[in-house]
Amino acid sequence: MAPPRTSGSGLRNTADFLLFERLNALGWNMPLPVFRTLCATGGALTLLALLAGAFFGARLLHLTAEVPGPVLVAGFLLVNLYAGGVYLLREAFSRRRHNVSGSPNEHFFRALDIRARDVFLVYCAARILYFHAALLAVDAAFLAAFGNSVAGPFTPGLICVPPALCALTLTVSARLATRAGSTAAATGPGTLAALGLTVFTTGVTAGLTLGGPTMGALRDGSWGGDAAGAGASGVTGVGSGASWVTAPDIGTAPGVGTAPNLGMTLDIGAAPNLGAAPGVGVAEVLAIVVTAACVALAAAALPSFVREYRRLDRNGFAIALRPSRHPATVPPPPMTFRPTRLPLLPVLHRHFTSGRTFPMVKRAYAALLAAALLLAGVHASGSGLLPLPAGAEQPLTRSAIALGFVLLLGCVELVLATSGPTALGPQFRFAWENLLSHRHVAVTATLYCTAHAVLLATGVAAVAGLVSGAVLWELPFLGLGVMSASLIAESLASAPKRLVDGTSAPGVFVACASIGLALPALAGSAAHSLSLRLLAAFYSVCLLGGAITCIGRRIKSLPLRSAM
Repeated sequence: MAPPRTSGSGLRNTADFLLFERLNALGWNMPLPVFRTLCATGGALTLLALLAGAFFGARLLHLTAEVPGPVLVAGFLLVNLYAGGVYLLREAFSRRRHNVSGSPNEHFFRALDIRARDVFLVYCAARILYFHAALLAVDAAFLAAFGNSVAGPFTPGLICVPPALCALTLTVSARLATRAGSTAAATGPGTLAALGLTVFTTGVTAGLTLGGPTMGALRDGSWGGDAAGAGASGVTGVGSGASWVTAPDIGTAPGVGTAPNLGMTLDIGAAPNLGAAPGVGVAEVLAIVVTAACVALAAAALPSFVREYRRLDRNGFAIALRPSRHPATVPPPPMTFRPTRLPLLPVLHRHFTSGRTFPMVKRAYAALLAAALLLAGVHASGSGLLPLPAGAEQPLTRSAIALGFVLLLGCVELVLATSGPTALGPQFRFAWENLLSHRHVAVTATLYCTAHAVLLATGVAAVAGLVSGAVLWELPFLGLGVMSASLIAESLASAPKRLVDGTSAPGVFVACASIGLALPALAGSAAHSLSLRLLAAFYSVCLLGGAITCIGRRIKSLPLRSAM
């Protein structure tokens, strides 16, 4: 007997449950039908407002700025790729990957006989389609505002980017929905050391290759001996209007003797323009390549999405017996309070490493370590990297700071979901009631959480420093500030909420307050003035003290509503 298809009642129940979660996160006292109507109306009005705002903004840019159409299209393509790429990374490396498989409400969905397909369609597919529909609306407004100035091969290029990114994101989300609950086997220190040695050896080999005579000549601009200088002085004005070509001196060839001086002059008239073919520019070729790549990406992603979607459980969530990390017969080590040794540190570390968010943080550590070892191997070979263009150090530094800030936001969400003051509030209160100082507990929790952020920021700074040669000392302070700001925001929440698995529930106040407190640290770290960067570092240290104070106050005074 074939299993039944996805029913409308299952989709409605799943959508109502999602709306209830959002209503609970906002803390509003509102009937669910009214909130459903408000969300539907707000979503439609948001799309219309985005379309109108994008059209008027693009029209104003078209009337005030004298920017060529190809340059605008290239910039807009980069904006599309950046927005879609960041959204894809957020879908793959945040708590969204556990919306279906590994969801804290998995037992609830199974008890109500809600199919995994319904959960995927409501929690993942609807959100992905809405985001890329908004991106497509912005592209349509851009094309309508600029009209004929971007007509030609640019139009299909802009239209194809959002659907291709949407297909890729749906495929990744469906793959995670079927496999996010599985955990990989633990990797031992011997394997990690072997992998690190392999990556470092690869970097040394690449550095020796770059330091060879061929790549060295390419880097130094001396390919072919005196021929490089001949190209600068002997060949003059090849292009429109050129009438003289003077052959260079051949010079002395090794082992051949002295060649005669062939300094003759040839009159070849006006040479034709050797640029691009008539009617086809570099921007047009780029637009055609982007269109072809988007079509190929969509053609490859859609069958994979259909295959992964069919693998989702048809009738309900599968009951998988997952092996425990520790045998049930061995009791956990007792929690002893030693005031001189920060006793909560091993407890926090054991709790975090046994959670479902730790593998994603571990992958970030592994990626940064592999990149640092590879670049260190290149530098150890004595060749160095390929030279950067003049003036590229400052943009590279700011790009590294922006990348580090995005990575830190994801780290904050993953660490605090299982080891923050909301998730471990009852444990912190228990430690205080067992005669452990509340400030001792607050210092331990703050140090453990900020250590992850500082380590990740240091990894980004090391990779960027190996590439550019600059010392980004402000990045670890930025990590300290971002994590401390999130700890302050979560500690100040008047009614902290926990999910059924003990992790902290996402909150609008916590998100806005944490980003608002971290923005001064980001702005100061990206500034060119040394005084502003020092001020940002001092601000981050002040946030650390504020985080300790707020966590200690919450342990003593705030009611534990999350445990009720």
